[in-house]
Amino acid sequence: LSRVRSPQQMAAILLKGEGAGGKIFLMSVMPCYDKKLEASRPVFANREGFRDVDSVITTGELIALIQEHPKQWNCHFEELEEEDLEYV
Repeated sequence: LSRVRSPQQMAAILLKGEGAGGKIFLMSVMPCYDKKLEASRPVFANREGFRDVDSVITTGELIALIQEHPKQWNCHFEELEEEDLEYV
């Protein structure tokens, strides 16, 4: 196993910094359910027990939240126009 942290965990360390002491709640939106498992690992918590990433939801879960409560998000998918995908 690699000892290198994932981009999710590196971003958490940079955003929270040392000594945040639970003052920052960091939620990550990721495409993969495995990121939830990764964030829950004990190795990704500081000495005081605060996690690097506090919560993880998938992109699918975010879309479901927006569709369930479109007025709160001011986003209505049915009103969006179809567009061609651009390939890089």
